[in-house]
Amino acid sequence: VVTLALEGDINAIVSKSKKINPDWRKKFENNSAPYTSTIVFLVRKGNPKAIHDWSDLVKDGVQVITPNPKTSGGARWNY
Repeated sequence: VVTLALEGDINAIVSKSKKINPDWRKKFENNSAPYTSTIVFLVRKGNPKAIHDWSDLVKDGVQVITPNPKTSGGARWNY
């Protein structure tokens, strides 16, 4: 099992193991990545701020916390 977050993660496998073809991007429409992400809103027990959708994230009193982009590959997309 492997978790990949960025193109560089796949390229590291390409360069170090040769188990993936170097032209892997050409196999996907628009040279895209071969995986997707599911967005999850993690809320406090009982969901006291009633967060159900993206628009709820901009309500007064709601704070958004994201992973550190220095330690999480997926967090690099935050910027």
